[in-house]
Amino acid sequence: MILNGLLANIDTILSRITESHLSRYDYLQRSLLITNVASDGTYQSRFNGYYRMRQRSRDWYDFYFSILEREKRNSEISFREVLEEVYRAKRRVEPSFSSKLVATIRPELPVYDRYVQGNLSLAIPRQNEPAETRMRKFADIYSRLEVHMTRLVQTDAFRELKRRFDEKFSAYSHFTNVKKLDLLLWQYRQE
Repeated sequence: MILNGLLANIDTILSRITESHLSRYDYLQRSLLITNVASDGTYQSRFNGYYRMRQRSRDWYDFYFSILEREKRNSEISFREVLEEVYRAKRRVEPSFSSKLVATIRPELPVYDRYVQGNLSLAIPRQNEPAETRMRKFADIYSRLEVHMTRLVQTDAFRELKRRFDEKFSAYSHFTNVKKLDLLLWQYRQE
């Protein structure tokens, strides 16, 4: 089980998490509802830096942050909705970027990225499949990820991981359980 691996390596994992990383995330969450994220360059720069969103055109970022601004109060927004909207507008299947937008609005939901995908052994659709097939498969993967993360945060092992996280980073104990697990998974590298 992945949580056993996290527990066995918790000191190393926690040492990889920096105060500045947590502070940037906290800023993004606290500023979301009080900032026009479609026009605020500071917010966008911090978001891009935190989530490592690089190598896109200005037009792409304008589009992305306009969705975030428009939907930031939508507590029902779904991964699939964002994934499909991004594809319709930009002709790109963007599961990671879509999940980051959704998880910013709904921090109880996970981020889908290569580290979480690898640590949880989630299969990914092949690049040569039609976009509609890939989006359907990514939506299914994300649904399974949501269920899996929800189950993991209800375990005794996670309660211990959470206790250790909160002990080391008490200023950020208000983060959701899913975000704490996401941070731990993101720093868990089996080399």
